[in-house]
Amino acid sequence: MSAALLRMDDVRRLRFKEDLNTPEIELFARVAQEGGRFVFTPEYLSEYRIHARSATTMGLRSERLVKYLAAIPVSAEGEPHKREFMAGLLVDAVGRCLRHNEREQARQFLQHEYYPRPHALTHYAQELCASLPGPLGCRAYRLMQGLKRT
Repeated sequence: MSAALLRMDDVRRLRFKEDLNTPEIELFARVAQEGGRFVFTPEYLSEYRIHARSATTMGLRSERLVKYLAAIPVSAEGEPHKREFMAGLLVDAVGRCLRHNEREQARQFLQHEYYPRPHALTHYAQELCASLPGPLGCRAYRLMQGLKRT
């Protein structure tokens, strides 16, 4: 877990997106877009406690984060990094959508410019499940996920 210190006026002005359960990623992107500077320090800065019902234990709501981050322009030199980061988010977003019966949203994400190509086995499974009619594909995806864990 990373720790960050920000200027309070930036946080008040830009505000966290309240529909994200880990909004700092998107906030940092907007700070960077405005020319904000970041400094990395490897020192131990703080302790972080997680409990069973915390937002971070439920996983990143990547399907929401994708929509915000895709709209933020980056430089040509930053584009490969954005593409790599967004690819992982999109694979996760498709999976979350299929697990929550949001087949149409999953299909839209599969067509996103940042969805990774060429495909890995997981990506083919997602495409197959999203192409199946009605809730059948979502059920099939949840079944595959369950089998994968056993």
